[in-house]
Amino acid sequence: MYAFNMLGKTVKYIVIGGAGLAALSLAGWEAAHLYIEHQMPSAKSKPGSHGWEEENTSWTGEDGGTTSKLSWKARMALRAAWLCWEKGAGVPGAISTRQSIHPQLSGAIGGLNKIDRGYELAEQYIDVAIKDAEKRGMVFPPHEGADPVALDLVTLKASILERMGTPDTLEQARELYEDVARTPKPQTELNQALSIRLALKLSDLANRAGDSADAAKWRQWGLQTAGVQIPEPPKSSWWSKPKPEPVTVPELGAPVRRATVALLLSDSALAAQSGDLDHAAREHEVIRAMIPTPERLVTPNNTNAPEVLHSVWLAQRRALLDLYRGSVAHAQDRKSTAPLGTIALAAEESDAVIAALEPLPAAYKGPLLVPAERLRREALQTGAEAHFTEGVLEEKQGTEPALLKALASFERAMSLAALESGSSDIRGEKEDEGVGRSPEWTRYARAYDRVKAKLQ
Repeated sequence: MYAFNMLGKTVKYIVIGGAGLAALSLAGWEAAHLYIEHQMPSAKSKPGSHGWEEENTSWTGEDGGTTSKLSWKARMALRAAWLCWEKGAGVPGAISTRQSIHPQLSGAIGGLNKIDRGYELAEQYIDVAIKDAEKRGMVFPPHEGADPVALDLVTLKASILERMGTPDTLEQARELYEDVARTPKPQTELNQALSIRLALKLSDLANRAGDSADAAKWRQWGLQTAGVQIPEPPKSSWWSKPKPEPVTVPELGAPVRRATVALLLSDSALAAQSGDLDHAAREHEVIRAMIPTPERLVTPNNTNAPEVLHSVWLAQRRALLDLYRGSVAHAQDRKSTAPLGTIALAAEESDAVIAALEPLPAAYKGPLLVPAERLRREALQTGAEAHFTEGVLEEKQGTEPALLKALASFERAMSLAALESGSSDIRGEKEDEGVGRSPEWTRYARAYDRVKAKLQ
């Protein structure tokens, strides 16, 4: 009898313990999913937000997280996809070397690829959500009446494929982005900005694929969407000097202005690289008309943070524009000293933007955090390149004062490149050939050493 009592108690404790463990596991699982839901940033703009939320990756939820329009299964899959997207496959350096589901176009079908396993898992989870939504009748792009949630899901899949970076996945991403771009949407400012950003994205992907004609087509489509025209080359005759056409730009809201400026800067850079310096210079004049002369940047607070971030963004793009303008002017006339002044101005403007973002103000939180962090990196990159270019032009003058200025410019470029990569040290005492440094830092360091040797 005693043995039966002990057995009964043991079974009872096992059942209670198992139930408790199951409850704790379920609670932990729910807590993990709630945490992930909370971490997914909002990608739907509110009035007065200057459209910053729209530049975040949308995981379908109006206020962040996932939308209740999806089934429980689809929402669980999206949260798992976010976890793989942000944290990887769970093993440090996990790279898939198995037969990938995305074979290289340039290699044999089914060849081995080195693809981040976290991205592959994220894509598979997103596919689960897409298939579930399709089964429930959700309309997907490029069909008219496509659900905004479906647009988000397709864009998520395209983003993952783009990050994988193989020729095959880049081509698939390009096709999906085209579906989203061609889907009819309501005529709103935010959708206009989205279309322009998609035009830039598709242009970049086409260039990576070597399809320059398609890249030019998408850039032109984006400019037409914005209502912006590039002035024609001035006509001249034997009795008069050519007069450039006056630059006129439409009134654009904050998100459309940012998207259009980004597209124009990209297009002008491609024009300059291809040797069409005059076209690049004409685009620069259009951008100058769209970006006012930067005023003193103010410290953001919880009320004005979206507006201040927009002003800082424009100031950073103004610095990038002046860097481009100076570089194009120097390429057009290598004997002129005027480009040096323009590039020095770009370096000064970059330093002002960096001062406004380093350290990152606490007011840039929630949906503003990701755009602000991205802008900080871009400001550091632009500042480093502006100081480096200024140093190169100073070095060409060859005088001792100019070489001293060049040395200081190269040192500043090294400092900003180190900061952008997460280091506060310009150079370690025993550092050899920039081991562990970025290629940009190494390029700046070699220029610094070269000028230092000239001064000795």
